[in-house]
Parts: sequence; C-alpha cells; structure tokens
Amino acid sequence: MSPIPLSERQRKIAEIVRQEGPVAGETIARELGLSRAALRSDLAILTMSGILDARPRVGYFYTGKNTLGLLQEELSSITVEDIKSVPIVVSSEKSAYDAAITMFLEDVGTVFVVEGPEGLLHGVVSRKDLLKAALIHFYVAYLHPYFDGNGRMARLMHLWYLVQQGYSSALFVPLSEYVNKSRKGYYDAYTLAEENAHISGVLDVTPFLVYFIENVYHKLNGVLPARRTTEAFQAALSQGQVTEKEKDLWGFVLSAYGETEFSTKQLEKDFGNAAYATIRSFVLKFEQLGLLTSTRYGNRLKYRVQA
Repeated sequence: MSPIPLSERQRKIAEIVRQEGPVAGETIARELGLSRAALRSDLAILTMSGILDARPRVGYFYTGKNTLGLLQEELSSITVEDIKSVPIVVSSEKSAYDAAITMFLEDVGTVFVVEGPEGLLHGVVSRKDLLKAALIHFYVAYLHPYFDGNGRMARLMHLWYLVQQGYSSALFVPLSEYVNKSRKGYYDAYTLAEENAHISGVLDVTPFLVYFIENVYHKLNGVLPARRTTEAFQAALSQGQVTEKEKDLWGFVLSAYGETEFSTKQLEKDFGNAAYATIRSFVLKFEQLGLLTSTRYGNRLKYRVQA
C-alpha cells in the first residue's frame, strides 16, 4: 500500500510535534502563525493516519509510525479466520425466488449454491447481479433516450448484463411476457418512484425492484430449460452449424417467448429482420438439433423451446 500524501503544512506540523511533543494545538498554531481552527482538519488527518496521537490535557505527540499508521497495523494483525462468517447456502433445486428471499432475510450479498446430499459447492448467486440488472432496466426505460423502442432496449440490456455476468440461462427468461402480464404493476412502479422523487428529491427505485422480484424473479422456477438444451446449442455453435442470423433468432426466441409456443408467422413478425424462408429454415434446423419441439394444431405447427 502506498503512503498517504501529506501537504507541506501537515509535514511541518508533524516535524514540530516530533521535536517538541507533547505539544498543545495552540502552540503549534502560534509557531505556524495560524489560528487553532485553521489547523483542525490537518491535526485530524495526522491523528487518524497514526502519525500523531493526542491525549486530553497533554497535547499531541509523535508516534513514529508511517502514514498508514494504526489502521494498517491493525488490519495486518487480523486473519481471515478472525472475521469469516458462516456461509448461507441454498440447494441447487431451489427457485431463484427462494435464493433472492434468502439473501434479503439473511442480509447477505451472496448465497452459495450446493448440490447433492454431501452439500458440494455448485456455484454462487449474488444479489448485486440481479439487482444491478433490474436497475439497468429501470434507468434505460426511465431516461427514455430513444424516440422509440425504449422498453425493448431496457429488456435487452437487462438480459445482456445477466449473460455478461455468467448467467447464460437468463436468455430463457421471457421478460416481455412477464411485463405484459403485469403491465399495470410495471408502470405503477415507475409512477411511484417518480412521485416519491418529487416529494423527497431522491429517485428511490425500490418500488421497481420490488415489482421485479415479485413479478419476474420469483417466476423463474420451472421456466429455464434443461441444461442439455443450452449445451446442445453451444455444441452446435462451436461446430459451425449455426449462422449469425440463426444465433440472433435463437436469442430472440429465448427472450421473447421463453416457454410459450410461437408460430413461424409470429416469429417473422416479432423479429422483424428476417425473411419467412429464413425463419422456416431456422425452426426446421433447430428442431432437428433438438433445441425446438413442434406441436400440430390442425394444419398449423407451433414451436417451443425444448424443455
């Protein structure tokens, strides 16, 4: 750790105390031609850094310590064993909602995911990742930086952040569907946050975070497909079986539909950037790869992500 930089006046004060200490603050001020009040902040810095110490009715005296002082010495004497806490764990079979609730009830930032009767470490879930993703969503939609498509961009950025943090299964979360099913609560959360800001002068996004926990995160259980689906896509991608357009379509299907069914016509309309022939080729190939499954309704076919 590098030393705390001192001002010229602070170095002079330290030298005076070193030579004359213990010495009163008024004496130091008189030697420097300053008021006692003018030195208050300098003396506070020097004592907090450990260079000086003070005793009532005695004055300041020089400790001889470096600028990291007592704090560094104390921290250096503490081991991880002294400050470690009992880890909060959840089973890998629990829902994301259970994990989020556990984090808040236990007042921790991270819970450890364990698997099997032996309780082997399987991974970690961080509160900050879920909340940061929701915060990104809130601010993009709240600031409204684009003429159109702010809601879609907010949902896209939400998923993008989670994927960047290693939660690749977030692509399977149908945010649009959840928001549409609770649209009133979604907009009420923004309204409440804005009304509170007008009263307090502080933009508190708690109402939006509560909305997201209750209406999105706690519904994730049972939505995410089997791990083999994700692994099958990654294998096909690494083998060059998936084009860039098909990769984009797959990502859109995961985020827009999740576990719900869709038709080729619906996908063509919703995606908006691919010809029908491309859409048709995509669903047929991904069905062959085992990533999509189809159900016939009369003369119509509907597809869904393989669960």
